[in-house]
Amino acid sequence: MAVTLEQSRIELAGEYERVQKKAFTNWVNSILSQGGQKISDLYEDLKDGQKLLLLLELLTGQKLRREKGKMRVHMLQNIQTALDFLQSKKIKLVNIHNHEILDGKANIILGLLWTLILHFQISDSFPSSNNSPTHQVSIQEAKAQLLEWATKAIEGYEEVKLTNFTSSWNDGLAFCAIVNRHRPDLLDYDSCDPSKSLENLEKAFSTMQNALGVARIVDPEDVCIPQPDEKCIMTYVSALHRAFPDMPPVHRKKVAPVSVDEYSQLHQQVKQWVEYQAAQLRKMVFPNTASDMKMLLEQFQSFRELEIPPKQLQMNELLDMFERLEALKNKPSSPNIPPGMEHGELEVVRRG
Repeated sequence: MAVTLEQSRIELAGEYERVQKKAFTNWVNSILSQGGQKISDLYEDLKDGQKLLLLLELLTGQKLRREKGKMRVHMLQNIQTALDFLQSKKIKLVNIHNHEILDGKANIILGLLWTLILHFQISDSFPSSNNSPTHQVSIQEAKAQLLEWATKAIEGYEEVKLTNFTSSWNDGLAFCAIVNRHRPDLLDYDSCDPSKSLENLEKAFSTMQNALGVARIVDPEDVCIPQPDEKCIMTYVSALHRAFPDMPPVHRKKVAPVSVDEYSQLHQQVKQWVEYQAAQLRKMVFPNTASDMKMLLEQFQSFRELEIPPKQLQMNELLDMFERLEALKNKPSSPNIPPGMEHGELEVVRRG
């Protein structure tokens, strides 16, 4: 039976909810671990308000009062204390009520957690365009500033293009580039294969977690899709921004990519010229008269001044291309230089 557009939309929404629940649970645990606590189910474990209050205490350093009873009224009061505290911080809460969190409503709890991430992790890292100290950075401002930081962080990585927080990240290259830019000792960017997205993502996420202390909030399979969840990507990238507050100088050269076809064409062109000139020299008969010898010397001088320099430049370019292709020999999806096209072959031809 054909899948309708509405069914596809519902399935996609369900997948986004699943990934957000995983990501936000892991984010919450990365904070709660500072207090020796954790949750296993985002929708169940925040219901009594106790873990929610602890989360806010760890995020702000402020102590909050709480009800210790287990009755519904006590749980509602704890949740309300948390919501009132957020509103006192000028954090805007839209249609979030204590009884909906207690009842485990998924969209409400995910909305609340996204508000916390946006305010305490993303927005707090960037200055507001409004001079007021109580002004809350909008999601549009936060997104723009975070994308601007990420774009600067990948400067020099020509094959990485960032235009959004979805499809621009699904091959893992952007994550790898940012880690390599700041800590080239931890991750070898040149070993990343654009065709192996899952491997790139795993390499980046493992390095971020094990070497940088950035919690793994999602798995490569959650990102290696055409349109990964924007909120999850923003949460991950903002964690990288907090791990790397200072932007180091660009350490990669902007080198235009070289192809085997380009190398082969130039190689053939130079080789034909060398072979032709070598053949001409072999056929040369030295003149017997002084005037003819003088004319031959003038022709040779003209040849040396006019024809040799541009060909020497081509030879240098060919050598540079060969070395760049050789450097890729042991890399994934490395190009193969055809037999007889090695740079040393020109020396054989030139001497022969």
